[in-house]
Amino acid sequence: MITVLGGALVNLIPTSDQTVMRALPGGSAFNVAIGAARQGFPTALMARFSRDAFGQMLRHHAERN
Repeated sequence: MITVLGGALVNLIPTSDQTVMRALPGGSAFNVAIGAARQGFPTALMARFSRDAFGQMLRHHAERN
């Protein structure tokens, strides 16, 4: 089991026309945990997620991966 401790965050990336920001999940620890899980390793992420829409997005992304 790989356990990753650290943060998860939301990157706000401008769209090509610079009028809208796109929210993408990220953060170093978050990305390491996702990468390990995608490689087939049993993986746990120890991080806190907020209860707002961004936190729900991060949780959903982590659970899918």
